[in-house]
Amino acid sequence: MGRIRVLTDETARQIAAGEVIDRPYSIVRELLDNAIDAGARNVQVEVVKGGLERIRAVDDGSGMDEEDLRLCAVRHATSKIVHHEDLTRVRTLGFRGEALASIGACSVLSVTSRRPDRPAAHRASVRFGRIEAVRPSAGVPGTAVEVSSLFFELPARRRFLKSRGAETALCRRTLVEKALPHAGIGFEFTVDGRTTLRLPAASPVDRAAAAAGLDAADFTCLHGGGEGLQVTAVAARPERARRDRSGIHVYLNRRRIHDFGLAQAVEYGYGEFLPGGLHPVAFLFIDIDPELVDFNVHPAKREARLRRPGELHRAISTTLQREVRSWRSPAASGERAPYRPDRAGAPAGAALADAAPSLPSLAPLRPAAPDGDPPPRASAGVDPGAWRGRAPDADARVRYLGQAFQLFLVAEVGDRIYFVDQHAAHERVLYERLRRGEIDRQKLIAGPLVELSPEQEAELRGFLPDLERCGFRLQAETGGRYRITEIPAAAARLPADHLLRFVRLCAGTPEDWERDVYSGLACRLAIKEGEVIDDRSGQQMLVRSFRIDPQRCPHGRPLWFEISRAALEGSVGRPAR
Repeated sequence: MGRIRVLTDETARQIAAGEVIDRPYSIVRELLDNAIDAGARNVQVEVVKGGLERIRAVDDGSGMDEEDLRLCAVRHATSKIVHHEDLTRVRTLGFRGEALASIGACSVLSVTSRRPDRPAAHRASVRFGRIEAVRPSAGVPGTAVEVSSLFFELPARRRFLKSRGAETALCRRTLVEKALPHAGIGFEFTVDGRTTLRLPAASPVDRAAAAAGLDAADFTCLHGGGEGLQVTAVAARPERARRDRSGIHVYLNRRRIHDFGLAQAVEYGYGEFLPGGLHPVAFLFIDIDPELVDFNVHPAKREARLRRPGELHRAISTTLQREVRSWRSPAASGERAPYRPDRAGAPAGAALADAAPSLPSLAPLRPAAPDGDPPPRASAGVDPGAWRGRAPDADARVRYLGQAFQLFLVAEVGDRIYFVDQHAAHERVLYERLRRGEIDRQKLIAGPLVELSPEQEAELRGFLPDLERCGFRLQAETGGRYRITEIPAAAARLPADHLLRFVRLCAGTPEDWERDVYSGLACRLAIKEGEVIDDRSGQQMLVRSFRIDPQRCPHGRPLWFEISRAALEGSVGRPAR
């Protein structure tokens, strides 16, 4: 290593610019942040040749005067903070004062701006870090920023960029990402002189639908709040699920963040309706008091640390779960019905305070669509095996026909034949019994021991009532050890290591009790494929499964499939009746 020396100003500027601006989409991101912070109602972004030749952003925000323009491209010059205490209550998207300075250090930058109360605009120019004079210019109220010759003096940086099409796509994705939490602002995106995207000011539902490529009828909007906290969730019906997690968007104070816990809370809300491998489409917008969140845990503000994440996670997952359960199934004809929450139109404020007292009431905002609306168009979403038809009426006569492939229970109800997955149906029945605490118990003379860390033991104490309701009873011994003295009677055939797993799972995942413990236990206790059951038990299982709501197992799979007599007759060429 050489001797320590102070870097030249030019080298320091290039390093700082590289931390903020690494690709054309970085410029689009920073210019959009500035436009939104300036109160713009309309923003246009133009990209030429992937942004390498030109990027231009025009907004109708508050604008800048001549004095502001002289400082706008100076490092650490900003109008958004004054004192260091302001860092704990930042409500703007940008505040570091590095955006324009970093852009100007690696390009030719031109900023033309005018305040609404000033008679004329002014223009500031920067060439690769050298600030030039500010001159009067023609211009309307607002700001126009033009960036050209990007990385011209940094050929190594240009060589590592993607193709023009790929860079353009990143710029477009950045604009959509910024537009989602700002539905009241209109955005326009132009590529090589052709406008490819227009997002007029709209409701959060319409903006989310446009971003996801779905119909607004596919979504519902939920909202709630608490002390220093407001939450809006725009959630799509389960049939619009996807094979990856790209449809889950989480925003904290209008910044897109990657938070596994919050995204997982959204997935848990859909858990009963989506089989493994499918993920929901949902947009979560959280506005929180800046003093309750720390964005400085990630240099690009892509991550954040919350003070009370557990309460928020539980409220989100529980609310979505209740809402998804209330959504109607496809009609008996098998056509895609318009999305209509059964509870839509009810007074806003359906109680959710018992799930999280600090976040009461995530309630539907939009009324149900009127009857007769056309079904939504087909989309890129994946239909997660949604069954056709409706469960038989409670008073319908169910005739048990027997077992098929030692997997399906077959029943005749009216003019339809039902094939019921015996494992999924039994699993759902047991799951509901566990949730209600209706379970037979069996005492153990010498039950297995479970050893817990001090942290697990502390968490377990708060969940002992849940364990007892589930059929487990534990007796504390020394050194963080607990002996299982009572279990669900149906679990007597499970090996000891399975019993211990449920206790450890309870201690380790306090937010996900029902999903992880109740569903896991129900799955292991339920009858399996290949097991033979007698006619009386099969009849009882059919009747119980038809009365359960929702008609899915705890892991999201449908309980049954049905086919009409007319369809069977048509399959062998018999004339319609």
